Parts: sequence; C-alpha cells; structure tokens
Amino acid sequence: MRKLLECLVLPTPISEFERKYLARTNKIAFAFFALHVPALCLIAWGNGTRPLLALALSVATLVGPAAAQKTIENPRWVSMVYGITAMFFGGLLVHFGQGATQIEMHFYFFALLAMLAVFANPMVIIAATVTVALHHLVLWLIVPESVFNYAAPVWVVALHAVFVVLESVAVCFIARTFFDSVIGLEKKVEARTQELAARSAEMRRVLDNVDQGFVVVAKDGTLASERSRAFDRWFGVGHKTLVAAFSTKSVEFAQALAVSWEALRNEHRRAYTPFLSPAGRVSVVLGSGSSWRQT
Repeated sequence: MRKLLECLVLPTPISEFERKYLARTNKIAFAFFALHVPALCLIAWGNGTRPLLALALSVATLVGPAAAQKTIENPRWVSMVYGITAMFFGGLLVHFGQGATQIEMHFYFFALLAMLAVFANPMVIIAATVTVALHHLVLWLIVPESVFNYAAPVWVVALHAVFVVLESVAVCFIARTFFDSVIGLEKKVEARTQELAARSAEMRRVLDNVDQGFVVVAKDGTLASERSRAFDRWFGVGHKTLVAAFSTKSVEFAQALAVSWEALRNEHRRAYTPFLSPAGRVSVVLGSGSSWRQT
C-alpha cells in the first residue's frame, strides 16, 4: 500500500519547470473546455435536447476551472479541478447527445481520461475516475435517460465503472512515468550535479594536501579549474593558459612550450595521440623536486 501511494502521490516540492509547464497546460485546458460550450449547444440543437439548457450548464461547468485558475496557487490542484471538469463535460455530452448514438457518446469519457495524462499527475486521473463513477450511479438513480437510451440495469453501470477503472490504471502509470521521465528530470539533474560537486570537493581536498602541482589543461592550452593548491602556490592564480602560468618563471621556456603545444595540437588533428584525451584535455603533473618550486 505504501508503494502504491508513493506511485500515485507526487513528491511535495514543485520545481520551477513543473510550475511553468502546468501553468501553460492548465491554460490550454481551459481553452479546450471553453470550446465545448458552442459544441454542446450545437449537439443539443441537432438532437432537440434544449440548446439553451446546454449553454447554461456548460457555462456553469466552466466556473469551477475559471475560479481555480484565479484562486488556487498550487498548479497541481488546478489540474485536479480540470480532471473533474473533463468528466462533467463528458456527462453533458452524453445527456445532450440523447438518441441513437447516446451509448457511443460514452467513448468520450475514455478519450478524456487518456488526455488527462498530459498533466503528469496520477491524482488527476483518480479524481476524474471517481467523478465519472459517481456521475453514472447518481444519474442512473435520478435521471436514467440522461445516461442510457434504454432501461439499463445496475450491473451495466458497474460494468462501465470497471472499464473506466481499467483505463485509469494504465493512464496513471503513463502520467507517473511522464512525471518521472520529463517533469522530474530537472530534479534528477540537480541531484546528479550535487553528487558531482561533492565528488569534486573530495578530489579538491586530496589535491590540496599533496606536494605536487596537478593541473588539467584543455586542448587549446587553457587551464581548467581542476588543479592542486601547490600549483597555485608556485605559479599564482588568475592565469588563463598554461603558457601564461609558466611565463611567470621563465619567458623562454613559456615560448618554447607554446610552440611545442601548437605542434601537439596539429598532431592531434591528424591522428589521435596518447598525449591528449578524446575530449582534448591533458593532465600536467609537476613533482615536488621541480625547479619551478618556490623555496
């Protein structure tokens, strides 16, 4: 049960990426459901099921998501409102689509459930599933002709609910996978970045406690941040290139290094050499007995 809840309920923190994504998705959802108003009026007119009533009920259904957009700060809760709204519009379609195709109108519930996966939140699908199940049961008891175009027994209502639950299981899995793979990717990258930063800090502590000058140099001769404290102590800080660092000790050697480094780069262009890694970086190590050491 605990694992099931962890799968259905998203982690509490909401990243900036998720907040922006849901804000945009919620706005698109409102526009999508607003288009249901004229569509339901047209369907009601064609079926002779009171288009003015369709206008009134569809507009009233839009009040919920409109109020949620304005008053609820948590975009996940707004998305859940849209899950409920979707089933309300599905119910209106079935009601105003009374006639020979009323049963076929039920397919729209399944289509809407699948669409709700874009919110990347299993709770949105659960809210919609509970709503449609209650809708069928309550209206079957009060106004059965609003749901079925024949005298359907209660087991038919239960059968419809079973099909909805079966789809909701798959859609919940898709929604959670979408969250983990796309929406939650930023959190995974952040965690990985923190892990790499911790490892770099550990490596830095090692480098700062050795009496050798370690430094990583890029293919163009620029110095990377990976270096030991001994190197900075011997050559100083603020140098952008290895040649510039060595020039503080010997201009002649630095000039010769520049020529040799360019030759090394040219050789690397022609064929891979063991002196440079495929990424174009090389590690330079100066021993404690080097003549560059300051005494």
